[in-house]
Amino acid sequence: MSTRDTDLATEPLQLTPSLQGQAGSTDHSVPESKESQLFDKKNVTKSKIKRMTLSEEDVASVDGWLTDQILSFYFKYLKRERCPHPYRQNIKFIDPAISFLVLSSSSLREIRTVLMPLKLESRDLIFFPVNNNVDMQGEGGSHWSLIVFIKATRTFHSFDSLQGSNREPSRVLYEKLSAFLTSIDVPGPFEFVIEATPQQINSSDCGVYVIAIAEELLRRYLGEQSDEMNVASEQHYLFVKKMRDFIYRLISSKMCEEDLDGTGRLISNTVHVQVGGK
Repeated sequence: MSTRDTDLATEPLQLTPSLQGQAGSTDHSVPESKESQLFDKKNVTKSKIKRMTLSEEDVASVDGWLTDQILSFYFKYLKRERCPHPYRQNIKFIDPAISFLVLSSSSLREIRTVLMPLKLESRDLIFFPVNNNVDMQGEGGSHWSLIVFIKATRTFHSFDSLQGSNREPSRVLYEKLSAFLTSIDVPGPFEFVIEATPQQINSSDCGVYVIAIAEELLRRYLGEQSDEMNVASEQHYLFVKKMRDFIYRLISSKMCEEDLDGTGRLISNTVHVQVGGK
C-alpha cells in the first residue's frame, strides 16, 4: 500500500451537506422542520425506484444507521440527477449488494460472473461502498466505508470515517477488484491509497459520510465549485442533520402524485417514486 496525490484528492477532503432541491432546482434551502416535507415519514412503509423497494425499516434508518437500500437510493440519485448526461457513461456507482457479493466470492470466476455485466473497463470513475458484514446467510455489518477507483491513475482510494475500521474488508475488496480488472485486460499495476477522511463522532453516521464523500468526489470530477464546510466536531451535528433532512426531502419529492391525497399525505402503504429519466 502507498499514498500519493491524484486529481480528485489533492486537497484535504471537505464535505458539503447536499442541499439541492428537486432535479434542476437551484433551491439549496433546508426545511426548518420535517412538517414542511410532503409527508410524515412515519406513514411510509414501502417506496419503489424503478425496480427498487424501500421498506419501513429502510426509511426509518435515515434517522440512524443507513441500510444498503438507502445507499443504493442515493447513488441512483447521484448518477441520474446530479451527473450531467455526457458524463454518465463514464461513472459507475456500484450497488452495496454487488460489493458484498464480490467480497464474499471465493474465486475469480465468481467475481467475473458478478462484475462482467457492469462493463467496468469502460468507466473512468467507480464508487464501491464497503460493509464489514461477513455473514453470507443474513443481514449484518456495523460500518460503511467507500472505495473509489480512478482509471486514469489506476488507483483505488479508501475513505473511512471511523479510524480505519474497514481497513481489512477494503483491502480484500481492492485485491479482488484488481484481480478482476487484470483478467479483463485493464492495464495495471493498481495502487491502494488510504485517504485522510473526515471522522464521525458516533457509531451510526458512517452511511451519511459515505454518500457525502461520494457526492463531493463527484463534484470534483465534474469540476463543480461548492461552499465547502469542513466537518469538525463542533459542526458535526449540523452537517449530519442537513444530510438526513435532505434524504427525507429527496424521497418525498420522488413520490408519484397518484399515491398522495389532496393534502400531500399517503393514500396507502405503498408509494412509487422515480429518480431521473431512463
